[in-house]
Amino acid sequence: MSDQLHAVVRKPQTRGDLTKLRKQSKIPAVVYGHGANNQSVVLDYRAFEKLYNSAGTSSLVDLAVEGSAKPLKVLISEVQRDPVTSKVIHVDLHQVRMDEKIRTEINLEFVGESPAVKSLGGNLVINTNTLTVECLPQYLISSISVDISQLSELDQNIHVRDLSVPVGMTVIDSPDGSVVSVLAPRVEKVEVAAPAETVPGEPGAAEGAAVEGEGAVVASAEASASSPKEKK
Repeated sequence: MSDQLHAVVRKPQTRGDLTKLRKQSKIPAVVYGHGANNQSVVLDYRAFEKLYNSAGTSSLVDLAVEGSAKPLKVLISEVQRDPVTSKVIHVDLHQVRMDEKIRTEINLEFVGESPAVKSLGGNLVINTNTLTVECLPQYLISSISVDISQLSELDQNIHVRDLSVPVGMTVIDSPDGSVVSVLAPRVEKVEVAAPAETVPGEPGAAEGAAVEGEGAVVASAEASASSPKEKK
């Protein structure tokens, strides 16, 4: 069953007109597709955000355009957001034909808990969040589950070939590609410098040098005092 979204046709507008639309919680959008003319429409902001959070970019949407006899089958192709506020400012909707295969990316949903992470301290590494597939629109789904509870050992992987893909869907990605893996924890070696060997009660090198120097001065003075003076 497809999700449904309502739209109103809009005429070409200036940048100022589009800004006013957005302030009214509306989103300008474009519908395009193979063998169909591009059509500019307006979407309700809240309705779109709610649908997008559940449907993503790989679920069919029934777009009910005001004045049209029947809904259009579309996919949410691209969502543009304001770089500052992250609010949606424009949407591209791809109209599809039910008898033509399409190529798209399906989101991967990681579920469960890895024993290798929980018990062995491994690091879970997600290598990809999507899977590229090809199928007729009727076989599209919003996501594919990846059960990471099967990762029970360190340096273990779940590959593309291990995923459970619905009937009617062909995977385009390499079957040998790693989807998620568990790496052994990194152990950092800390080198501690060994303390210098010293004998208790023995003065250090610097201290010994100072004493040695003082002794030399005293010896020199004593020698000078005891030596006879030269006769003139």
